[in-house]
Amino acid sequence: MYARYYGQQVDYSLIAQHCNMFRALTDIYYIYHSIESMIDYISQNPYNMSTYARPGAFNDADALAIGNFGLSESQERMQLGMWAVMSLPLFMSNDLRDIRRSSRTLLQNRHVIAINQDPLGIQGTPIAQYVSVSVWMKRILPLGSSAIAFFNQGRSGGPQVVVFSLSNLPGIDPTATYDVTEVFDDEFLGRFKASQTIRVSVDPMGIYLIKALPAPTT
Repeated sequence: MYARYYGQQVDYSLIAQHCNMFRALTDIYYIYHSIESMIDYISQNPYNMSTYARPGAFNDADALAIGNFGLSESQERMQLGMWAVMSLPLFMSNDLRDIRRSSRTLLQNRHVIAINQDPLGIQGTPIAQYVSVSVWMKRILPLGSSAIAFFNQGRSGGPQVVVFSLSNLPGIDPTATYDVTEVFDDEFLGRFKASQTIRVSVDPMGIYLIKALPAPTT
């Protein structure tokens, strides 16, 4: 593992040739602010780091804080979802002998894990901003599919509603139709033309994670 320290110039091209994973920044702490700061850092894509992420060479933003009681249930979902979209290693840091049921269930969510473990190994990146909600997108299989995360960095008030069309997102075929599913609960949201609007509601400091797969042609 390669660790980056403050002030050090990083050659990710060289590192990716020799390391399976490489730390992006400092240690993470089991509080929301620390996790948000790590996401903010990666969103800046320093040294064009996302382009070097691939199977066998992944950026590492340190361990999951899930199960350590420093986060709310919503914040735990946010970290797992964002780590999945960013294709970061999923290292647990909790004591498995003492973990609340919701945290254990979350860590075993095969739908979110599948996004993280997608064989393409592409690192998701931010593509849009709706007020306090940053939108991240990751290419996944089957080809033409995407995982899309809505991360609400607002800290007060109610949920932030985002209304969007898939056709406004990069790499989406504006003439195609997509099957859209909410990932955490594996809830099918419907079949949408790329030009149709989709409405999602994102809790403060929370996430809404969907995947959009090209609909079968008949």
